Amino acid sequence: MDPLGNADPRNGIREFVIGTGGEGLDTVVPTTPNLEAWADQYYGTMKLTLRPGGYHWDYESALESPTAPSGTPASYSDTGSASCHSGGE
Repeated sequence: MDPLGNADPRNGIREFVIGTGGEGLDTVVPTTPNLEAWADQYYGTMKLTLRPGGYHWDYESALESPTAPSGTPASYSDTGSASCHSGGE
């Protein structure tokens, strides 16, 4: 994001928040600015592959929260890749 909280795909930084376990899951507020994807009912793991000029992620749920509402899908996954932007250095 830029200093005003607007999405800035050219100079911004992507952030991943992963529920890998160890404490309770926090509820995601769907109106959070610039939120791309979320699932707040799962513990899981993410493989992050860094390469020159970019990265790839692969998130897989490992365990559904015991407090998940009825009808919650049994699993969740998200994958993608992106290029890094140059810092001008």
